[in-house]
Formats: sequence, structure tokens, C-alpha cells
Amino acid sequence: MSDNINMAKTFRAILFRPPIIVGFSILLVTMAAFTNCSRGSSDTLPAPTVSIVKAPDFNLFSPNCFIASPSNPVLTRDSGFTGSNWNDPSVLKLGNQYIMYASSDHFFDGKISIYRLTSSDGLSWVLNPSTPVFSPDPNPSAWDHKSVETPSVIYFKGMYHLFYTGYPADHNDVLSFKIGHAVSADGIAWIRDQTYLLAPTDPLNSIPSLAFNQYVVAEPGAVVYQDKIYLYFSALGAHARVGTVVHTIGLAYSADGVSWSTPQMVLFPDQTLYPHPLWKGFSTPSATVFDSKVHLFFDVIQTSPWKQLRIHHSTSPDGISNWKTDLQPIFSYSDFPWTSEEIRSPNVLLDGTSLLMWFAGHNNHPTLGIGQAKCPL
Repeated sequence: MSDNINMAKTFRAILFRPPIIVGFSILLVTMAAFTNCSRGSSDTLPAPTVSIVKAPDFNLFSPNCFIASPSNPVLTRDSGFTGSNWNDPSVLKLGNQYIMYASSDHFFDGKISIYRLTSSDGLSWVLNPSTPVFSPDPNPSAWDHKSVETPSVIYFKGMYHLFYTGYPADHNDVLSFKIGHAVSADGIAWIRDQTYLLAPTDPLNSIPSLAFNQYVVAEPGAVVYQDKIYLYFSALGAHARVGTVVHTIGLAYSADGVSWSTPQMVLFPDQTLYPHPLWKGFSTPSATVFDSKVHLFFDVIQTSPWKQLRIHHSTSPDGISNWKTDLQPIFSYSDFPWTSEEIRSPNVLLDGTSLLMWFAGHNNHPTLGIGQAKCPL
């Protein structure tokens, strides 16, 4: 089991990692002005004019519908500020403005914070504000004193909610990873919870308990579904069906952002597609809701060496069970020169008749950055 624990400790080889969905048909009806009519006039009211805005055709969605932007990576090393290394996008759209939360350190110093960027087209981004909007807790004894990363931001019942991975010291100590939560009225000034939200059940015990979340809990991906927050996350624990530790996707949900359900495993890697020991499992989930289903996007981890090499997709009618995983990935690390080492951290937004995806990756130089892709519907 010690080898498995060592594998767990490589959970993050590279550091780092919405609230309105825009879409569906809109019916605009404009009544022409009434004409002045004398008593007994035979004039009739003019017929209303009707303008139909096209609705997305979800039958067009498939793993190969995404077309990568020729501008990729849209964020790269030194974008925004000198020494930046961008990862883990989480994107919202408010009106005509895109808002991205993403994590970066400074010249690979290992001290990761969360930044806010804005864009009018989803491709050209500027820091707004220029400094981090969420940083590690300055208290040396805090559970998230060293780094905060992998942001997932949603808008729920009048407040912004931020979920993130935090840890107190070295990022290689993945057994110390936990998931935190903060709230904000404007998406810029955040109030963190007094303690972490989710943690592994027994990370220091070398004897596996077969809890899916025994060793690692990290990489949150939140979505508003059925008037609740559904919080998906990456977990590492031992599983009898493969006889060793595997990365799976867990879920906890809340009706108010305060009281949460007991975490449960919802997605185990399909062993016909990604059999162990060649593949370690799934990581960095991001959920969105369309076509009356929950769609989960995530990256796939190679076992040796530990790398995030593919972006994949699965869907569920209720966000908990009966998941249907695509037979092929959306993207692979080898698809683009700038992701030739790893590809990871997808985040998808329904924007009118397009699904927009932002995702992270890097090459050997390294170029650590974020790209975009579009699926026309």
C-alpha cells in the first residue's frame, strides 16, 4: 500500500487549476402603435410582429464538436503580469462580459492565489482588478496558509460562491489538501468560511478503508441544479474493484451553501475506456446543465508518470446516477503544441447557441496557459 500512498502524493504534478447560463429560445413580441380611430371606423389593429431568436440544437453536441480557437493559448506565461503561470479557469457571463477566475503563482514560487479577469469576447483577457481577489490565509496555522487554487465560482441566491483547493505547506503533500468555501456580494471581495468545507476521511492511515475519499479531496467544480449547489470534486481512495487507489469524482450538495449532504462517489472511471493500471482515473471536474441533464467535464490521469492527458465528458439525468460516458475524449494532450505535456481543467459555459470551453495545459518549455474552444449548436 505504501506505493499507492506515494502515488497519491503525486496528485498534483503541476499546480493550480459560473453565474449565469445564457441560452435557450427567446420570444420577442412587439406591438405596432395603435392608429387614431374615429367612432365607427372600420380600421383594425395591426398584427404583432414576432422575432424568434434561434434556440440551441443539443442534438449537435458530441465529443468532436469543439473547435479550438486559433488564438490559443488565450492566456500564457506572463499574461497579466510578469511571472504569471495560468491554470484552472472558471468562467461566468454577466450581460456581455465574461468573467474568469483562474489561479497563478509568481515565477513558480509555489504560492498560488486566485485572480479575476474580464473579457468582451472570451479570448482577450485583462486582470480586473490587477491584484489577486483571493489569497492564502496569512495565519501561519491556517489550513490554507500556503496556496489557494482550482477556483470554481457560481452565483446562487444573491451571492457569489467560491470553492477552492487549499493547503498549508508544500503542494507535494497532497494528503493535506482540502476544499474551502467563500462568499461575496460582488465577486471581488470575499469572506472565507471559518474552516474548510471538505477533507479526506483518513489520509495518514496506510491501511485502506475503501472510502472513496480517504486520501485526497480537491479540485471542486460547482453548479446550480434544482435550486441547490451541486459540488463535484476529485477524490482518491482504494477500491475493491481494481485493488488499489483510484481517482474518482465525488459529490456533495446544499440548498443554502451552509449545510451539506454527506459526500458520495458518483463517477468511477469506465474500465473499458480507461483501465487500471494504465490510467489512474478522473480529476478536475466541471459541471454545467443543459438539455435537462447534468454534463460533467473532467480530465483523465495517466498512472505512470502521473499526468493529465485527456479531457472527457459524461452526462447524467439527475447529476448523481446513470452516467453515460462518451466513447472518445474531447481533446488529448497531443492535439496542440502548447499542451504537449498535459491538458486539464476544462470549464464549459452555454452561451446562446454555443458551448464555450476554457481549459488549461502546458508544454515542455514550459508554456503554462489557458485555451478556449467552441461547440456550435
